[in-house]
Amino acid sequence: MMKSKSILWCGAILVSIIFSFSAASADDAQKASALNEKLQELQKKMQTCGSNADCIQKVTKEIQTITNEYMKSAKKPTGGSTSLNEEREPCIGFPASGTIPSGFSCLPVVITITNKEEVREIESYCDPSGVLPCNKKEYVKKSLNFDYTAEARGELVYRSDFKEFHVNAKGTPSKTRIKQLQGYHDWYTLEGVDAKKKWHHQSFPKASAAIRIPFKFGITYPGGQGDTVNICFVPMEIESKDESENWLLGTGTSKLCWNHPTIRYSVTPAMMKEIAAKKEFKKTFHWRDSRPGEKSYADNYIDIKMEIGKGKPAPPEKPREPEKIQFIPLAQYKKPPDKQNKNPCDIVKQDLAEAKKIRDAFKDEKLLERAKKEDWDVARYVKEVYQKVFGPSAKTNESPMGTDPTTCKIKINWDKKKYKEKGFPEICYDADLAHEKVHEGNCKKKSNPLEYDADMSFPDKLSKEEVSAYNAKIKYLEDWIKKNCK
Repeated sequence: MMKSKSILWCGAILVSIIFSFSAASADDAQKASALNEKLQELQKKMQTCGSNADCIQKVTKEIQTITNEYMKSAKKPTGGSTSLNEEREPCIGFPASGTIPSGFSCLPVVITITNKEEVREIESYCDPSGVLPCNKKEYVKKSLNFDYTAEARGELVYRSDFKEFHVNAKGTPSKTRIKQLQGYHDWYTLEGVDAKKKWHHQSFPKASAAIRIPFKFGITYPGGQGDTVNICFVPMEIESKDESENWLLGTGTSKLCWNHPTIRYSVTPAMMKEIAAKKEFKKTFHWRDSRPGEKSYADNYIDIKMEIGKGKPAPPEKPREPEKIQFIPLAQYKKPPDKQNKNPCDIVKQDLAEAKKIRDAFKDEKLLERAKKEDWDVARYVKEVYQKVFGPSAKTNESPMGTDPTTCKIKINWDKKKYKEKGFPEICYDADLAHEKVHEGNCKKKSNPLEYDADMSFPDKLSKEEVSAYNAKIKYLEDWIKKNCK
């Protein structure tokens, strides 16, 4: 599964603190420099912790202690190279707070979008059928009109000269208004000895529609190599539970992100500097998706308005008791085998049984329904999955390997020697690696790792991904058992 976000989170705290030191006044410079050196030492120490939860917790406590000491004595920062510097730390409490790198500043943003989608799937048939030449007649097989407005809140993180900047915002369901959602599906069946057409018509939705996943919006500069656009808009997903069937309207064709087939547009440093000065950005995109020679099409319209420096952060959450172990999405966790049992077949069979239990827990529809109802994030969802399988003992499990969704790279925490020390035969290493290669392969299929990372931030999508990965591991173990065990 994935790289430990406990370490990533603590690293984010580090760079955020270092940033605040760099913003200090001259009177605080000497003290900030000394504390900065201490933070750098702690950052190196954090990297040596690996997946050791006690080590991570201890280092985090040290970071928080010296941070509190500095914040009590530090003077308010003044001056700077940009007119926006009077708002040095306005983003605390916003969705991505705590991820401000050293040398960057942050401002809250509010994104308002209008998204319209018109889809027509046109097909033809011969009338009468079976007679040549074919007398073609066309009909609309599927029609959809979807129109909504929505608001997202997030942050603009930038360097003073805007040579690098990132906007990241996530939609708010309470600020979403569906103005139109109307569609139908027409089809025919052939009946009787003369194969006469019987036409059918179904409108949707019949029941009320609900927001499944709010929209996401981002701007990144510099972008990836070969990107045609550095704006990323991922439309919201909605669902409706009709009497006839449950249906889902996903991102459709109105997704605008990185490698777009028709749109060529980038927000440059000069543009962002002007946008920041005006504190507003407006842009409209319109394109048609269609195939040459076909009449089917999808018209897409996106109107974007970004306001900078607007909005208040959410109230801080109540502090929670620290977990002994943080369950990280896309990171496998294992229960060590009985050290008294040296039989490889028994150990591999135990590993297989455990993998099946974890896979089935990720498939558990009731757990997914609860995650949706209670609005769990993936960290909470993964924790519940492992506690369902292992109970209270889940906290003693360790993570031998995982996949980093931001780079598509597999991170090995245990090498083959470590597996052996833990009591696992080499086949268990190979099977776990087969699991990770599924994540690695699916991540690399995306045009940009950020798309995969975004997908894995939703419990339902993570569930399908993990089921697929565990199936690969299960097959690997079953094949080995078939060859080597009675």
